[in-house]
Amino acid sequence: MFKTNVAGRPVIVSADQEFNSFILRQDGKLVETWSLDTFAEVFEQNTQSSRKYTRHLTLNHFGVEALKEKLLPQMENFINLVLEKWSCQESLEVKSAAIKMTVDFAAKQIFSGDIENAPFNISDMFRDLVEGLMSFPINLPGTSHHKCLQVVMQIHKKVRETMRDVLKKRLDSSTKKREKEEDLVDHLLRDMDSQKFLTEDYIVQMMFGLLFVTSDSISTTLALSFKLIAEHPVVLKELLVEHETILKNKENLDGPLTWNDYKSMTFTLQVIQFQQDG
Repeated sequence: MFKTNVAGRPVIVSADQEFNSFILRQDGKLVETWSLDTFAEVFEQNTQSSRKYTRHLTLNHFGVEALKEKLLPQMENFINLVLEKWSCQESLEVKSAAIKMTVDFAAKQIFSGDIENAPFNISDMFRDLVEGLMSFPINLPGTSHHKCLQVVMQIHKKVRETMRDVLKKRLDSSTKKREKEEDLVDHLLRDMDSQKFLTEDYIVQMMFGLLFVTSDSISTTLALSFKLIAEHPVVLKELLVEHETILKNKENLDGPLTWNDYKSMTFTLQVIQFQQDG
């Protein structure tokens, strides 16, 4: 842990996992929640009560129980299709491809993929947005940050309008029973009467924010995985041994990935945790 100045502001940087987890669990009681200026231009600051609701909602739809009950087989089927497409390409820019993969899957969970027919590529938009927002915030012509500032509000507006259209259609048909399983937007609409902060603007912003978080965090981890595993063949060999063992122990080789299969990936989970901590 050390103190430094980042872009003119005093900042304490901590790489201690336990300390960071402790701070986050305090819900702003010990320190004031603050976002970088660039993010503040794109994402609205929320109240403490809305943050608690958002955390509960995301855990409900993307947490361990959801992973056990429905997400694991869905993810396996989706990723198999993606890997099949990747295998047909001569080369691949991993992070960009991973952004498309993660955004497409998350969109299906958040609003059942209702923006698949949007007049622009949403995964490309999030890729450009991530690159701009993660650049050093110097607003000079020719820099990634300057380009981001020029296009971010236009992109943000297009996506929000598309998501608002999705929301409006759901509201108009809210009295009808949906044939599909409840997604995150259905959950939000159901809670609008009991949670006063759940306005249409807030729901649209949440949809946008969840896709942004997904597009950045998972794609970065996956890109680092490819790089680090390629540089450490011993790790790759151990991963292959572990997964081949899991396949040998399955009663049905063609059966879906189970929660027990996932939990038995002890070395794989250590590799993932190491990359996230790093």
